[in-house]
Amino acid sequence: MLLAQHREDQMETVLLQLFRGSGIQGLAAMPVCAKFGRGLMLRPLLDVAKEDIQRYANQHALHWIEDPSNQSCDFDRNYLRNQVVPLLKQRWPSLDKTVARSARHCGDAAQLLNDRAGRELEAIIDPLDRSLSISAWSQFDQRQGNWLLRQWLQMFGLNPPSQAILKAIVEQLIHAKDTANPQIFTQGSYIRKYRQKLFCIPSGYFCKELDVRHWDQCDVALEMMNGYKLTRIESSVGINKRLWDTQVVTVGNRSGGEQIKLPGRAGHHCLKKLYQEAVIPPWDRDLRPLVYLNGRLAAVAGLWVAEWAWSQKQGDCYRLLWQP
Repeated sequence: MLLAQHREDQMETVLLQLFRGSGIQGLAAMPVCAKFGRGLMLRPLLDVAKEDIQRYANQHALHWIEDPSNQSCDFDRNYLRNQVVPLLKQRWPSLDKTVARSARHCGDAAQLLNDRAGRELEAIIDPLDRSLSISAWSQFDQRQGNWLLRQWLQMFGLNPPSQAILKAIVEQLIHAKDTANPQIFTQGSYIRKYRQKLFCIPSGYFCKELDVRHWDQCDVALEMMNGYKLTRIESSVGINKRLWDTQVVTVGNRSGGEQIKLPGRAGHHCLKKLYQEAVIPPWDRDLRPLVYLNGRLAAVAGLWVAEWAWSQKQGDCYRLLWQP
């Protein structure tokens, strides 16, 4: 009995080393339950042998769909399944159960790391724009820093980056001078730096409106070309509702030279100066929508309302949200 357990432990060690060295991330850490979109992905049969599943299906006349790509050994995962695993099972017949046990162990470890990542990320990420604070990140050592960068990028739906991408982020962005304006493109997103912060921006965000858009009074929201949405909500402060409801509302991008007088501040101010004061990233300034009432600048989406259009009265105002 002890000898059999010892052989199983040896096999588990060999398998973990094999999977870790295969370059296939997550192969030995496939969870039984994982988040998938707004729901969950369940794999209740991970610890059941393939032969047992096929036997049950045949006995009950069940039909299944076989993915033809499963037979292609061009993929590392299939090569292990089709070529390597059969050889291992000749020596260790209980391979399936051992792999399942190893997967559970790795899954538990991965969950602990994810839980810790959530706590660490809270301390270094701005919840409003999900930017990463470089000064806070710099408090961690190299391995922890790379791990946090991976977790941060995964927040945007990106796959874990390669070591080369991580190295480029550190050398070309984090260690770059503040006057530099470098960027790294990976997996359909740009990673950029501004004022000691890292930003991850989908490439579609840079789609600029070609023409001035009319905002119909009946529409609560306006879809923008870059995937963002302008939404009008009732508020106790913001744009005067009477003005909004009785004038023509249009939306356009900044062209340069625009000025606005803010409530409680003397004189008119150039948007360029206001953007700098508010530490708005350069790429955001030309894409953030400007809202006009009868052709007069009334608001900068998500930031300011002109004094002439401003109101502060419960239920008599509109506030503009600008969100993905």
